[in-house]
Amino acid sequence: MPACNKCGSGQSARGGVVAGKQRRRCRVCGCHFREGDGRTDAGVAAKKALRVLLYATAKVSLRALGRALGNVG
Repeated sequence: MPACNKCGSGQSARGGVVAGKQRRRCRVCGCHFREGDGRTDAGVAAKKALRVLLYATAKVSLRALGRALGNVG
């Protein structure tokens, strides 16, 4: 069973399909989440951290960061 993104519980029930991925509902907190949700990817977190550092230290504009690193949530 996949763990809940909000509370970390392993107790969940199936709740349909969204964008080709299984949707689940946590039985503990009631939060809905998808299996294989890419928002917790380490590469995404690293790109976001790099953007923050470049924006704060190098005074690079947000538009320039978007062009250089691609659009990341």
